[in-house]
Amino acid sequence: MDIEKKYVQEAYKCLASLPGTVYCRNANRKSAIRWVNVQKFVNQLPLGTIVIDIGCGEAKYHRSDCFFMDCDTCLEMLAQLQLPPMVDLQLADALNLPYRSNSIDAALLVSVLHHFTTLDRRKRALTEVARCLRPRQWPSIDICLGIRTTKWEISVAGRTGALSIASLR
Repeated sequence: MDIEKKYVQEAYKCLASLPGTVYCRNANRKSAIRWVNVQKFVNQLPLGTIVIDIGCGEAKYHRSDCFFMDCDTCLEMLAQLQLPPMVDLQLADALNLPYRSNSIDAALLVSVLHHFTTLDRRKRALTEVARCLRPRQWPSIDICLGIRTTKWEISVAGRTGALSIASLR
């Protein structure tokens, strides 16, 4: 959509080019701000978990005993990241993820959904995440709502791809 391209993708492209911004730093730095709920989710993942981080931004959620596939739509930002060995980076859109169906153990979608301009596009992004996840896996989805953050989790019901959405506060 033109609105998303102008106000989201172009804005992040501009931010990535500014010296001293968070996107010009090493993703492993200790000063990176991490959302507590997301970090808890990552910390409780079993050894060897395959994780996708959609709209990864600074790519700051990692563990050395899991394999992370991070993706974002901003090439300029991705090009600046310095990542540990167990992280793979891809230029990808949440509506068309480059992963096989039923192949992912866990997914992160942190502060991404509000960038989509319509409810239909948000549902499509969630459905695409569900397509990638193995049956009965849980993504961690954090939605930024103004200055408040609401924690959401989605369960995938069997192989049908049906979503059961519940708000957690």
